[in-house]
Amino acid sequence: MKKIILISLVFLVSTFGNITFAKKIKLVYIPPNQSEAWHVATRTAGSMFAEDLGVELIVLDPQNDPAEQVKMARDIAPQVDGAVIIMVTSAARKMAEEFKKVNPNMPVICVDRDAPSEFIDLFVAFGNKDAGSLQAERIAKLLKSKFGSAKGTVQLVTGDLGSTVAQERRDGVLEGLKKYPGIKVVNVVEATKWSASSAQEKMMASLQAHGRPDAILTSFDGGAVGAVNALKSKGWLKKTGDSDHVFIGVIDAATIVFKYMREGYVDFTLSQPNLSYVPVGMFYAKLAIEEGLGALPKPGQRVYEGDVPLGRIGKAHKGINPWQDAFWAPAKVIDRPAMKHPQFLMKGAVVTLENVNYPFYWGNVMPIWGN
Repeated sequence: MKKIILISLVFLVSTFGNITFAKKIKLVYIPPNQSEAWHVATRTAGSMFAEDLGVELIVLDPQNDPAEQVKMARDIAPQVDGAVIIMVTSAARKMAEEFKKVNPNMPVICVDRDAPSEFIDLFVAFGNKDAGSLQAERIAKLLKSKFGSAKGTVQLVTGDLGSTVAQERRDGVLEGLKKYPGIKVVNVVEATKWSASSAQEKMMASLQAHGRPDAILTSFDGGAVGAVNALKSKGWLKKTGDSDHVFIGVIDAATIVFKYMREGYVDFTLSQPNLSYVPVGMFYAKLAIEEGLGALPKPGQRVYEGDVPLGRIGKAHKGINPWQDAFWAPAKVIDRPAMKHPQFLMKGAVVTLENVNYPFYWGNVMPIWGN
């Protein structure tokens, strides 16, 4: 027995110099900022899931500066194996090219906000135009419940129209409301850089110019903050059930939106599966690094929870595993010729007072995670 052990030790020592250890995959995540609630949520989810996936994740903060995003990409590209990005505006699409200059086979996964680029390998998001269309349907139903038919005035708060997200959500709402000739969109305001303060300032001016609307639709959570505060400043903020209640419909299931909903000021919101955006991006980046870009999903595919098993890979963090219920699935991979790359199209969820306490929406997860 001693001889066998001694021989084994000699073998290990003599061959140790030839043993190669697998290098830990290093990814970078570059969101627009690390201060807004939505981006804090995606950063936190990404950092936690990276531990479970066994990759190193570097997170950078360009503070809403597209030029800084591109510079950061240029500087970090030689140090990483793959990238997950969210563009401040479409101008930041040059980020993807910076990574491909270093290595044409480096996976670049874009999430949430898209822009035309042949250097992006896959775009991961839910359907933004579909979300706008669903907002239109929901608000038409609420107006009909109040007036007996789908009629009334609507004011719309968009995000920064320098991004395709804001454009698509706006277009979805406006096209959807065309089906209801009794509903008049009296004004559309744009919140610069997706800022709640910008939304509030422009909403106050809109209310002053156009009067109290029957409904306000907003493309993001900060728009809800702006709408609520603007209505409050005019003395027009009334709860659900009051005859003067202004319906408010939102996209994004932030904690503050849920608070307004429970208080009776917001009537519905649409929840993105945004806690899964960066994890899905990292999952596919790792797959492409290990097996090549050809392993990425192709247009026409339907992708089920078992294909991207976030719930099995991800662990509970601070007592909750938000990936264990994949309400985003099944996803569809669709061709987007104008964008020059496919989209991994995920499902979202409509949130009302009836299901606002569902534990896996990000607005309910983030208070537990302490952000």
